[in-house]
Amino acid sequence: MACKSDSYLVNYMILFIMRKHMTSVLRAAMWLVLERFGLTDQFISMIRALHDGMVVRVIHQNDISEEFRITCGLKQGCVLALILFSLYLAAMLYEITYGGGQSTRDLIIERMRREEAEEK
Repeated sequence: MACKSDSYLVNYMILFIMRKHMTSVLRAAMWLVLERFGLTDQFISMIRALHDGMVVRVIHQNDISEEFRITCGLKQGCVLALILFSLYLAAMLYEITYGGGQSTRDLIIERMRREEAEEK
């Protein structure tokens, strides 16, 4: 029989892994996953507004870097981040398990190319 502290350790490890991988979510994939779950364009646009256009500066010792854009990952500290990541993970696991149809990867590549063409 597993002891109670073991379950806390497992839960902590799962949360640690999830937090670590939330920074690597491709945003184009996230928007596509939300579409596939049936969220409206208006709702997805509101969530995108929280993530798109983020810029940061890094402070190291007394030096401040130039601004640079953050183009992937979910916003840490955002209340929606865990929910968004759970949906993203569920979609990826579903695709791995059942496959079929046009893959999310192919759709992401297609969308990213379209967005790059629109920016030019």
